[in-house]
Amino acid sequence: MSLGIWLTIAAALAWSAFDACRKTLVASTRPAPLAAALAWAQAPVFALWAWAEADSHIQASYLVPGLKVALLNTVACLGFFTALRRADLSRTVPLLSLSPVFASLLSAWVLDERLHSEQWVGVALVVGGALLLAKPRRDSHGARDWRGPAWMTLTALFWAGTTVYDKVSLQHASMAAHAGVQTLALALALSLWLAARGQLNAMATVQQRPVVFIVGVLVSTLALGLQLEAISLIPVGIMESLKRATGMVAALLVGRLVFNEALGALKWSAVSAMSVGVWFVVQP
Repeated sequence: MSLGIWLTIAAALAWSAFDACRKTLVASTRPAPLAAALAWAQAPVFALWAWAEADSHIQASYLVPGLKVALLNTVACLGFFTALRRADLSRTVPLLSLSPVFASLLSAWVLDERLHSEQWVGVALVVGGALLLAKPRRDSHGARDWRGPAWMTLTALFWAGTTVYDKVSLQHASMAAHAGVQTLALALALSLWLAARGQLNAMATVQQRPVVFIVGVLVSTLALGLQLEAISLIPVGIMESLKRATGMVAALLVGRLVFNEALGALKWSAVSAMSVGVWFVVQP
C-alpha cells in the first residue's frame, strides 16, 4: 500500500482515540467550551510546527478557501459535540461515513467531478446503512429521538466541505501554516461565541479530567497532521473513505470496550453495508 493510505489509516485511528476522549469530556463540559479549550491547547503545537517548517508560508489567495474551512469546521465541531450528548458513540459516529458521499457531491460542484452509476450504488448503500444504524431506540412513550443522528449527519456534511476546501487551501499555504491558522481561527470563533453568551469561564471545567484532556489534545494534533499529509498524497475521496471505514469499526469497538455500549448483528450489518458503499463511492 502507498504511504498515503498508511497515513490515512493512522489518522483514522488517532481520530477514533480523540472521539473517545471527547465522549468522556463532553459529560462534564458543554460542547462549545470544550471545543474552544481543545483548540486553544492545540494552537501552540501547530505554531511550533509552522515555526520549525522551512517552507512555511501563506499566500494572499489563501483568504477565501481558508475562511470557508474555518466556518465549516466551527459549525462541524459544535454539531459533533451536540450529537454525542444525545446518542451513543457507536450509534452516531458511524454516520460520519456519510462524509465521503457528501465530499463526492461537493466535488461535483467545487471541482466539476461527476458520479457514475457504481458510485450512486455506493451512495444508496451508505445512506441506507447509516439510517439503519442510527435508528434511535424508542423511549417509554414509544417515541424516537432523532436529534443525535440528525446533528451527526449535518456534521458529516460540514466536515466533508472542510476536507474539500482543505485541499484547495493547501494550494495557497503550507500544511503547518494552514493547520495553525485554522486551529487559531476555531479557538477565536468559539471564544467570541462563548463571551457573547457569558460562558467563557466554562472552558475551565476541562480541568475536571486533566489527563483525558491532555491525551485528547495530543491525539487530535497527531490526527490532523497525518490527515493533511495524506491529503497531499492521495485524492480526498479515497482518504475520506478509508478514514471513515476504519473509524466505523473503531467506533464500535471503543463504544463497547470503553463505554460498554451494546453491539449486535444490526450494527455490524449496517456498518458492513456502509463500508461496501464507501468503496463504491470512490471508484474511478
